Amino acid sequence: PYQVEAASNTAIFTAAAAPGVFDGAAAAGAPARLRVLSAEVLGLSPDPQAPRLPVGEPPPFLYRHYRTLRALVAPVLRLGYGIRVEGRENLPRGPVLIVPNHVSYLDPVLVSYAADRPLRFLMDRGLYEALGLGRMFGSLGVIPISHKDPKPAIEESLNRARRALAAGESVVIFPEGRLTRDGEFSPFRGGFERIARGLGVPVVPARVDGMWGSVFSRHSGRSWLRGLLRRLLGRRRAVRVRLGPALERPDAELAREAVARLGAAR
Repeated sequence: PYQVEAASNTAIFTAAAAPGVFDGAAAAGAPARLRVLSAEVLGLSPDPQAPRLPVGEPPPFLYRHYRTLRALVAPVLRLGYGIRVEGRENLPRGPVLIVPNHVSYLDPVLVSYAADRPLRFLMDRGLYEALGLGRMFGSLGVIPISHKDPKPAIEESLNRARRALAAGESVVIFPEGRLTRDGEFSPFRGGFERIARGLGVPVVPARVDGMWGSVFSRHSGRSWLRGLLRRLLGRRRAVRVRLGPALERPDAELAREAVARLGAAR
């Protein structure tokens, strides 16, 4: 009585599948298209006896008030940095997974400034818990993760990111997994591949340039005093954040090459 075509977790039902429900689609001469997310995609257990994880999380306080927070932080940020943003048009509306290089501790602020939308960041758990800042980071929607975590804890962190994307939010993960120690790329890890698998969300490469050598980087010659003198003299550090076209597929090597190309395109 009906035809079903399934591909990439998408089912296409003709009007004959449910008379009276899909009549509008039939009248338009096109089948109705439904997006079907499996339990695996959402990070849920298919076992009906197992405890179910929530599909989404209530947005925390600072995450909800992103616009107010941006209005307060952006003027301060621009006092010390001349920030140029390129490629914002490559960010589609709706959920997106952003994969930038990692040069400095200020990268999350710069990427958030460039994206101009609320973002959930995956952050090293050691930094998340340092100096009692976990409550603040949690209010920003940050998801802590560490390679030292037990496997179930790592899976839960990745699933939190997947559920955020499935709920229409945008997520950022730094595929290098750590700050660069020499200004060059470290190998990209595959955690973002696992996050994106089966969701069909765009994966957008991003690159931060100009922060190597700053006090927020691991450059051996960084100096707070030199940075302060630059600000007092009105000399802002030139920083560029560039967002590239979405990757053909979630792949660590493709992402690394795409981020490298963003640096070559001046």
